[in-house]
Parts: sequence; structure tokens; C-alpha cells
Amino acid sequence: MRFSSRLFAPLALMLGVFVLLPLAAVRFVPPAAGMMAMMFLFYFVNPLCSILIGFFAGKHARLPWILPILSAILFWLTAQYLFGPDTAFLFYAGAYLLLGLLTMLCARYIFQKRTQP
Repeated sequence: MRFSSRLFAPLALMLGVFVLLPLAAVRFVPPAAGMMAMMFLFYFVNPLCSILIGFFAGKHARLPWILPILSAILFWLTAQYLFGPDTAFLFYAGAYLLLGLLTMLCARYIFQKRTQP
């Protein structure tokens, strides 16, 4: 499997969850339910996506470890664009980065243990 084809799934997941879902929520969700939609994204969907990206990065040995970092940066940039500058989004980006990196390390450890005789 080519290197670029392995990157397609996590990059598409990042683009969909960290960019397209918040843009769609801001555009299509009514203002009365907008805060609830954003909280659902911040507390459920985005952490789950960070964990999946970290797992994917840890599973493939040659896959760049930069994927969790890229996902946190992409979230932060989208949040800055949609909601303006706020330091709270740095906290969320740091939490998503930590989730992704810890999952990547755990997945790497598990898959190394499985492949050793």
C-alpha cells in the first residue's frame, strides 16, 4: 500500500470532523441549538476523532507521527476562524493533542507486542 493512500483516511477524517462539521453546524443549525451542537462536537465528536487518528498513526509504523499534531492545529485554526480569537480553544486543542499522542503511543506499544514472537 502506498504511503499517500495510507494518509488519505486520517486526513479525510480530520477535514470532515475538524472543518466541515463545525462549518455545517454554524451554517445550518438554528441559533437556539447551536451551542448544544458545538458542545456535542467539542466533548464527544472531536475527542473521538483525535483518538481514532492517534490509533491509526500508532498502528502504521511508517505513518507520520505528526497526524495528532496536525489535527490539533486544524481544530484550532477552524475555531479561530469561526469564533474569533479565544484562549479556551488552545486548551481544547491541547487536550485533543494529548488524547491523540497518548493513543498513538498505546497503539504502537500494543502492535509492537503483537508482532514480537
